[in-house]
Amino acid sequence: MRDIGSDRFIAHLAGHTGRILMLGFAEDGDGLVSAAADGTVRLWSLSEQRQTAEVRVDASLHCAGFERATGQVLVGSAAGVVALTINDQATPDGGTR
Repeated sequence: MRDIGSDRFIAHLAGHTGRILMLGFAEDGDGLVSAAADGTVRLWSLSEQRQTAEVRVDASLHCAGFERATGQVLVGSAAGVVALTINDQATPDGGTR
């Protein structure tokens, strides 16, 4: 991740193995939500530069959308549509409360 104003490298968020389909910033300003073709939806802490939660949905995700105000993620795949709600209080082990 680069700061486009200064072109300075600020974070490397490694984890997805497929192409990224969706990115969205959480209400708290520190969280980043991503969904990828590898079938996972992930929550990241930008300040800690690490993944805080992961949900495996389907290995064939085609599209995804994120509603920041509600924390809801919708993902679409060959199996249908799944709705997830991102809880911004992630636990240290990567799960959510």
